[in-house]
Amino acid sequence: MSRPRAAREEIPESELLDRQAVEWSLAGDREAFAQVVVRHGPSVHALCMRMVRNTAVAEELAQETFAKGFAALASFRQDAQLRHWLLRIAVNLCRDHLKAGERREGALDDEDLFSPVDPDPDPERRVAGRQAVRALEEAIGKLPEKYREAFLLKHVEDLSYEEIQAVVGGQIPMLKVRVFRAREMLRKLLGDE
Repeated sequence: MSRPRAAREEIPESELLDRQAVEWSLAGDREAFAQVVVRHGPSVHALCMRMVRNTAVAEELAQETFAKGFAALASFRQDAQLRHWLLRIAVNLCRDHLKAGERREGALDDEDLFSPVDPDPDPERRVAGRQAVRALEEAIGKLPEKYREAFLLKHVEDLSYEEIQAVVGGQIPMLKVRVFRAREMLRKLLGDE
């Protein structure tokens, strides 16, 4: 039995594409999962990069996220959002990596984690903007893991608290507290910048 037309229209197109890709992947179409990687790869890689602060390690963790996702695709609940499921895998891999004591400080290369959308044409202000971005990146890197991941999911990945809960678990009030405390810690770390 199919759902009423109105219910189908409420599902975002990206989610419908994800569901179709999962269905085709489970039917043996390897190219279908490649589309999932193309659609969600940048978000997964960016989250890994911000969590572990190392370009090479982030790339490995992002690849491992998709490998684990593909291997466990049969266990994916079709009523869940594939993006959240992949982000959960990525967060867990990053947590495991950080717990293993493999964190490498200062290995960000010259990549900005947060690049301005509209760069200022004034070179001095552009340099000041880059310095502010670097200071923010460093401060985020100093946050304890649970606060860093909550902050990144809320303010960088732009997830709602319900979506963050789907990714990392926990109760929404606790997640709100973590985001609030992360902001407070960042204010202290950044001072007047």
